[in-house]
Amino acid sequence: KMIPTQGTVLSSAINTALQSFAAESDKHKVILLVSDGEDHDGKAIELSKKAANIGMIINTIGVGSKTGSLIPIKVGKNKRNEYKRNVKGELINSVLNENILKDIAKSGNGEYFLFSNSANSHIEIKNSINGMEKKTISTHQFSEYEDRYQSIAFMSLLCFIIGFVYPTTPKE
Repeated sequence: KMIPTQGTVLSSAINTALQSFAAESDKHKVILLVSDGEDHDGKAIELSKKAANIGMIINTIGVGSKTGSLIPIKVGKNKRNEYKRNVKGELINSVLNENILKDIAKSGNGEYFLFSNSANSHIEIKNSINGMEKKTISTHQFSEYEDRYQSIAFMSLLCFIIGFVYPTTPKE
């Protein structure tokens, strides 16, 4: 209900990612686009080329079924499953569009991955990210000092008090 229109606009997601990165150095920046590939705008490939031209990499991850499936909405423990509906109340059937995701990845100098329900489908994505060139973004060095003046201050105070108690001149 928070999203005013139904569907996916991949170009909006890519544009938001482009604006989020600092302009001074766009190398070492990767966009992971997770989608079913449904695109209602058609400008995603153009924006992925723009990102590639400034040194960014766009990897796409396809989620969904090639034959299409309903989008479940998780309701409570004891309630039955419900499925997402459009504005007209019709059930939404989501079909994985691998072609556009592959095209976006290719034009964005990245890779396409298919994410499925298998236990090992994330390993290929993880290995690809781990194999990328790494860069330290910023380094901070902290020094922690320990105060050790307390014993000297205590000895000085003790000597000061002793100086008042015992006179320094002899009594006549």
